[in-house]
Amino acid sequence: MLITCVRCNLPKKPSEFGKSNRTPTGLRPQCKKCRNEEYGRDAERKKAAKRERYKNDIEYRERVKLAAHDYHHGIVKANPEKPKETWQEANHRAGLKYLFKMTRQQYKAKSAAQNDVCLICKRSAEEADPRTKHLSVDHDHSCCPGKHSCGKCIRGLLCSPCNAAIGRLNDSVPRLLAAITYLQSFPSIVDG
Repeated sequence: MLITCVRCNLPKKPSEFGKSNRTPTGLRPQCKKCRNEEYGRDAERKKAAKRERYKNDIEYRERVKLAAHDYHHGIVKANPEKPKETWQEANHRAGLKYLFKMTRQQYKAKSAAQNDVCLICKRSAEEADPRTKHLSVDHDHSCCPGKHSCGKCIRGLLCSPCNAAIGRLNDSVPRLLAAITYLQSFPSIVDG
């Protein structure tokens, strides 16, 4: 079965037409080649018009430059009282909500309550691991196994190394005590 393109009036195979849910045949009326030519010309015309306007209109040029600067630097000038959060802050906020049912305000309050330091080693997140900006949320895995928490079993905020250490020991007090005993059984070379 061949279908005639409405633009070039040539009979073509159905595979040479794009899909469309708006036509009875389920295919676009123009073949892919004609459609690409039309959109290519239209896109070139629009690009040329933008280049011309950028070249001649100083106010437009400054707006475009400012918008590009703001986009690349994560700045929004529309509402200077409320600066836009960076993508890292947005990811952290989304992760808190998704994983721990915790708002950013709840996280900040918990962090301030423990003086912005890890509850185990008393170091800030940056001191413990320079790659991280935030303390990790520690939760009771006997309540909620895995990464997700119900929000009720959150114990505190820990630096990444401490959180990983107790996580690797499966939050087991006997294993933690055995690790302490093991470390104490060997004299430190540094302490000497």
